[in-house]
Amino acid sequence: MLDLLRQDHHRIRRLLALLDAKAAAIRAEQEIQYDLLKDVLDYLHHYVDGVHHSEEDELLAILADDNLKADIKRQHHKLDDATQCLGQRVDMVLLDAVVPQDEMLRSLEEFICEQRAHLAFEEEKLFPVLEAKLSTQDWAAVRQRLEQKAEKDPLFGAEVRADHRALWERLNEETEE
Repeated sequence: MLDLLRQDHHRIRRLLALLDAKAAAIRAEQEIQYDLLKDVLDYLHHYVDGVHHSEEDELLAILADDNLKADIKRQHHKLDDATQCLGQRVDMVLLDAVVPQDEMLRSLEEFICEQRAHLAFEEEKLFPVLEAKLSTQDWAAVRQRLEQKAEKDPLFGAEVRADHRALWERLNEETEE
């Protein structure tokens, strides 16, 4: 069961590597494709913040550890806000508004750092607790729903949605390089 969450984390890291490349391009004062940056943020907002985090919240509801629940939920809320905030900056650039490159770079780097810290926190604190505390029945109760949600993932699911095709192709280019 945790394999689905770990797989999501691996995929999120692939997207963060793509964002790292965009940050490096900004530092080097190179042109970047803000529409691709927007695609990554849209995916993170809609699938990761909307679906993946709700999956984790379902599993958290079974646990008795209120402190861990509160920490994870707070982080999820903070990440959703950060995704939307960075997305708004990117939208401004796409609408030809002037956004200083140093501000964009700082926002992007902070976002990447927060995302990676959250993934590490869950893998170090949440996943071991889930593995130890959830029963076979608990896992069975959520497994089918999680598998169905994973199949419908618009980027990594059974079928890549048309609005995610360019991002999918870019990720595959990165893998080949």
